[in-house]
Amino acid sequence: MNEDQMLKEMMEYQSDLDWFIANYDELAVRHPDKYIAILGGEVIENNTSIEGLEKVLQKKYDRHLSHVLVEFIYKEAPNFVL
Repeated sequence: MNEDQMLKEMMEYQSDLDWFIANYDELAVRHPDKYIAILGGEVIENNTSIEGLEKVLQKKYDRHLSHVLVEFIYKEAPNFVL
């Protein structure tokens, strides 16, 4: 992968991350307690296990997890103790 391709992929990743943050509340309703894969500003797959998601992404999209934004949607916000 050359530098231009890497830069393009990084910009797409950042755009998908921005979309994820902006749409988190809706995603939490649609995909509670699931891993989601986001590409091009949309959820392309979801699964209850990261392994299952990885298999589908590889088979259906020929993509590795490292080339797609993957996030876990919590049904309830986690409590952090500091």
